[in-house]
Amino acid sequence: MALKKQVLTKYGVLAEYHRIIEMRIDWFRQTATIIIGVFLNEAARREGASPLERHLYNTDEFPFNLKTDTRLSAYLFLKSLSEYTDAEDILEGD
Repeated sequence: MALKKQVLTKYGVLAEYHRIIEMRIDWFRQTATIIIGVFLNEAARREGASPLERHLYNTDEFPFNLKTDTRLSAYLFLKSLSEYTDAEDILEGD
C-alpha cells in the first residue's frame, strides 16, 4: 500500500508517491515511529530510486491491537493527519 498526493519537494520537484519505508512500534510504551519515503512516482520507487524526501511521524495515538494489520493501521493513522486526509490509496502487490 502507498498514498498518492502531489507535493512540492525541497528540490522544487513535484512528487506524488508516499510509502512507509520504516516503522518501529514499542508495544510496551504504546508508541510508534513511522517513516514515509516520498518518491517521484510509483515507477521510480519500483525501479529502486531513493526517496526524494523522508518524513518522520511519532505517535502515541496508533491503534495498538495485535489482531489488526499494523501496516494498514499505520496508513489509516497517516490519513487522519491533515497532510494526508485527501491522499488516494494505492494498493500494490509488494
